[in-house]
Amino acid sequence: MPLPPHGPDEVRRIAALARLRLTEAEVEALSRDFAAILGLVDRLRALDEADAVEPLVHAVPSEEPA
Repeated sequence: MPLPPHGPDEVRRIAALARLRLTEAEVEALSRDFAAILGLVDRLRALDEADAVEPLVHAVPSEEPA
């Protein structure tokens, strides 16, 4: 299921919730960044589970004996 589109109005709403003042240039730039991030999330959602990477138990090898 694709994510709904998020434009400048959504960026302004989120900025207001975070009590941020943004210029129109910042709103436009953040709208593009937000759209790019959500596009990547859509691509990750579309991956077939069979192609998924096996999760790691630990990111760093343990120094303790098993």
